[in-house]
Amino acid sequence: MKRTFFKRNLRSIVATVILLCGLFLSVNRAEAQSYNWVSESIATTKVAEQLDQLSLDIQNFVPGSTPYKNMENQIAYYKLIAVALEDGLPTGTAVSESLPKVNDRFNSTKDFVTKVKLQELFDGAVVLLTI
Repeated sequence: MKRTFFKRNLRSIVATVILLCGLFLSVNRAEAQSYNWVSESIATTKVAEQLDQLSLDIQNFVPGSTPYKNMENQIAYYKLIAVALEDGLPTGTAVSESLPKVNDRFNSTKDFVTKVKLQELFDGAVVLLTI
């Protein structure tokens, strides 16, 4: 009797986990597609303007400080977006595919940009590049 009870419950648990995973994946896809991105030409202009502004702003910080490093990460991210846009990617794709590449420039794990900071970078790009 214990085996039957266990098997029945195990099947229910596995089915529930599979359904929940499918639900969460579909929500993430719907979220990613719900942005109203600007056109690639407008995005290229906005990213260039943002890079110019960030290049001026970074001079106000002490090299090596946390605000300076955060600004460096923003500059790196927007440069990656600019390259992706130049390669002909749509704006949304350029923004999302450039994000993981921010950490590619580091050799040691101590310098990696955290998930929280990456989310902040992404959110900033969404604000800049959506209508």
